[in-house]
Amino acid sequence: MKNITARVLGPAKIEVLVLHTILAVGLSLSAFTARAQQSFTYTQHANNLLPINTAYSLVHAEGEIGFLARKQWVGIKGAPTTFIANGYLPITNDSTITAGTNIFYDQVGKEKLSQIDAFIAKGVRISEKDFLAVSISFGVRRYVTDYASLDQNDPNLRSDIRENVGNIGMSVMAYGNVGKTENKYYAGVSIPRVGRMAFGGASTENRYFKKQYYIAGGYTQKINESFSAQPAVLVSFSGNSPLQANFSGTLYVQDKFGVGFNYRTDNELAALLNFNINTRVRAVYSYQFGFGATKLGGITVATHEIGFSYRFALAE
Repeated sequence: MKNITARVLGPAKIEVLVLHTILAVGLSLSAFTARAQQSFTYTQHANNLLPINTAYSLVHAEGEIGFLARKQWVGIKGAPTTFIANGYLPITNDSTITAGTNIFYDQVGKEKLSQIDAFIAKGVRISEKDFLAVSISFGVRRYVTDYASLDQNDPNLRSDIRENVGNIGMSVMAYGNVGKTENKYYAGVSIPRVGRMAFGGASTENRYFKKQYYIAGGYTQKINESFSAQPAVLVSFSGNSPLQANFSGTLYVQDKFGVGFNYRTDNELAALLNFNINTRVRAVYSYQFGFGATKLGGITVATHEIGFSYRFALAE
């Protein structure tokens, strides 16, 4: 089977330039002690890791667009609502370089956060079936709060906030066995916000925290002609918050239908449903709930997540 994802680095100067640029900028940025607003995790990370690690675009370098909506704690006014849209395409004939974008929108009560990032990723072969990808992203995020609308008579709530912050991120990922019928794996680390620059508003020092780090990995094991299993893990941590880990496992039937679970270490459990409508279109859904100390007011409050993706072409 022909592999179109990432091949041995050829003599083309543009590939060498892109790879060296990503590595040089990424290494220099890693020395910064920048601050960034704490990020999030989500239950369907095994199907679309691009919002967290943009080097993941080389795992399926033929190009893809995706959408994810997450409604947390349904029934509670002002509970978090998140929308994510992303997409990428190969920009070289051998698909060793991809470019794309991530778009985020998050609202919690009167606080609204919007962000758009553009990224470029480069993959190289490190063995017969193993590859390494690096990626760098640039973007801007806008933070808005409407405190005055809560109580115009309260002097502590008279100052609304309008802030714009530039952002730079870095991702690395190893992956292999990318053939359609073979076992596959990926493992990567990322810092979606390595550096930032405030502009167009007041200082963001009090609302931005230390860098958020992610470690992600997954594996697809072909059991037989009818079944395959996909375990995955996503770990996030930063200097001002405890480590959080997501463990998921999905069983696929005929590569058409998948059912599984996701457990988060803050005592949240989710049921996962995945539908491969055809070879290019996928729909996913998850139902998440807390238990034990995470129940709000002693009751279980559900979180719903739904997503769609479309892949432009398949490897042959």
